[in-house]
Amino acid sequence: MIKRFVLILLSLLLVQGICMAGIFEDRCKRAEELRAQKLWYKAIEVLQSAKKVAGITPAQTETADRLIRQCRAEIAKSKELKLAESRIEAGASGSANRIEVTAGQSWKISQCPEWCIATAEPGALLVSVEANPELKPRNGIIEIAMGKITAKLEIAQAERPLVSENVVIRTIPDKALIRIDDEQGTLKNRFTLTEGRHIIRLEKDGYMKRDTVVTVSPSSPSDTTYVFRLDREFATLSVNISPATGYEFTEWPVLEINGNPIDLHPRTLHNFDNDQPIAWYALYEGNEIPLRYYDDYKLKVSADGFRTQTREIALDQENNSLSLDFELAPLCGTFSLKDEENAAGAKVLIDGEEAGEIPMTGKTMKCGQYKIRIVKPGYRTAKEEYDLRIEEDMETALAISMFPFSSYYITSEPAYCKVFVDGVPAGTTPVSVPMKEGEHALTIIKDGYFPETKIITTDLSELSHPVNVSLEKAWPLTIRSGKDSYDLMISKGRGKDKKVYYDALTTPVTLQLPLSKTRYNVKLTRYGKRCMYRGKFRFDDEKKNQINLLSWTNGVSLLNADWYLMRAPQFSYNETEDLSWSYNRIADISLGTVPIVRGLSTSVAKGSLFWESVHTEGHGPMVIPALTILFLNGDFRVGGAIFQYMDVNLLASYAWYPDVSSFMYFTHMSGHDIFLGLELNSRIPIFNLHLKAGLQAFYGQANLLREGTTKIFDVKPYNVPIQDFKFVISAGFTLGTNRSRGQSILRIF
Repeated sequence: MIKRFVLILLSLLLVQGICMAGIFEDRCKRAEELRAQKLWYKAIEVLQSAKKVAGITPAQTETADRLIRQCRAEIAKSKELKLAESRIEAGASGSANRIEVTAGQSWKISQCPEWCIATAEPGALLVSVEANPELKPRNGIIEIAMGKITAKLEIAQAERPLVSENVVIRTIPDKALIRIDDEQGTLKNRFTLTEGRHIIRLEKDGYMKRDTVVTVSPSSPSDTTYVFRLDREFATLSVNISPATGYEFTEWPVLEINGNPIDLHPRTLHNFDNDQPIAWYALYEGNEIPLRYYDDYKLKVSADGFRTQTREIALDQENNSLSLDFELAPLCGTFSLKDEENAAGAKVLIDGEEAGEIPMTGKTMKCGQYKIRIVKPGYRTAKEEYDLRIEEDMETALAISMFPFSSYYITSEPAYCKVFVDGVPAGTTPVSVPMKEGEHALTIIKDGYFPETKIITTDLSELSHPVNVSLEKAWPLTIRSGKDSYDLMISKGRGKDKKVYYDALTTPVTLQLPLSKTRYNVKLTRYGKRCMYRGKFRFDDEKKNQINLLSWTNGVSLLNADWYLMRAPQFSYNETEDLSWSYNRIADISLGTVPIVRGLSTSVAKGSLFWESVHTEGHGPMVIPALTILFLNGDFRVGGAIFQYMDVNLLASYAWYPDVSSFMYFTHMSGHDIFLGLELNSRIPIFNLHLKAGLQAFYGQANLLREGTTKIFDVKPYNVPIQDFKFVISAGFTLGTNRSRGQSILRIF
């Protein structure tokens, strides 16, 4: 019985559980339907009631809770309204923006500034910002609403920038000083003006100031040109000067205004279109002369050979532009031409135009200067042209003489050479040259050729004579001398065959000379008289076109030294067999050698050194000097040049070395020194070398001061016989000034 009861109870409980599970599933299904209909709150109530059904399992409770959470999330999402950006910044010129919108429900634009256009589209807000017309920034808010929920978008727009305008300001005339808004004036005419009102002042010397206003607005064009005309504060005068009909001006007419000469033909006309002050009494473009107002002016117009005209004018603001015409009447005189010799019937040409024949009487002409030529076949006048001056109301008379002439037809090889007759240009070959009776020098010249001169004695037996001249090809040659401004003569050959190429040139000079295997003779003279150099040179290579002639110039020699290459004994002395001396010359030294006359010179101080060999015990060899002074020594040279830089001469020299033992106690030589021989001497500035060879003798004695004794001299007598002349060779140098070139020589070649 009990077992049956338990089974029944279990069956009832099972049936109840199955019924309760069905109720829970129905309520969850109902909640899903409400959720799909977005009735989230009712769905939550149904789910809450489902949780209270008796006998539900924990899993079912968790399912109900999960569904409740989803409904609550969808409720929260349905209340969300969000913009992707909360602020946008727009430029002054405006902008277009797209803002993403997150919304749980449909939304609309609830607020928008007037200067913005907002458009809603699914999931986005389109915002277009217009350009800012103001000179200040502006801000606005766009608001969207989803029911009672709103979202805001802040808009910030920059202010409009100031407008600028490129302005070109031109003035008539140009180059006025332009001031803008009291700034420092400038001559430029291009400016950039900012937005607003600007005061422009225009200033120019001689013109009235002008003020004007220029306004720049946003509607102004970006580039504008303004042209302003300035009013003058002076008057202008135009003058036209012309000669009377049938006459011409030989010189420009002259205009003076109140004594001020006006340059009517300036190299450059003045121009009002520059920034220079007004140049009063000057000619400007347009033939205008600026003059000040309210002055009286006296005009004077003159021209050579015409009557002067004067006129007075007054200028003011009403009479500020005046044009005047002047027609000048000529001044006239008369002239006559008469036949003095062979001139009858000759044609008269005045300034190149034929005016009649000789004789001519009382011809009227305008005053002025004229050139007259007289033409007659077979005859010529003494002058090619005559100067004729016609003066007002005066008679001018000329007597004309003509002489017969013969025409010489000059040709040359090469052609087109310049022709000179008696130094006067006569044309270019081939040319016909008239020559009157007598002897004439005909010179033919052409660059690159040596000029040729012929002496022609006129032959009047025929009217025409042919003359042909051949020129030698010449090349440039530069000749310099040791000192400038020497007279130069160049020749070739001797006697009758001698040809002088140049005889009136001054060094340095570049001349034209033919190439020649034969050497040219050259001579330098000073003032055309004193010969400073004579020699020869070869010019057979056009590339070797430089010649330096070192003239014969002798100055003071500062130092002259010679070293004896062969020191043969000058003299010897034997006191005993065991006691002997031998004296050899070592060197000569001269200080301050001065020329006395050509070839003869003396030294301020001169010394020689001797080598003494002593074989006596206690005395070794020693150097003994010999001294002399001015005029106690002398050199005489006669010779000449064998090369440009080498002289050869015969040298005779003498020196007296006095004995000074009576008042000076030292070892020295005294006596007479003689040399006769040949000398080779270089001739260059400052430093020269020389070589001497010849016979030399010393007639003298040695004055010896021995150690250990008191003023005791060993005197050697002047006892050298003439057969003791020794052959010597010496070499040395001369140190002189820039003018010193070698030694003083009496030149014979």
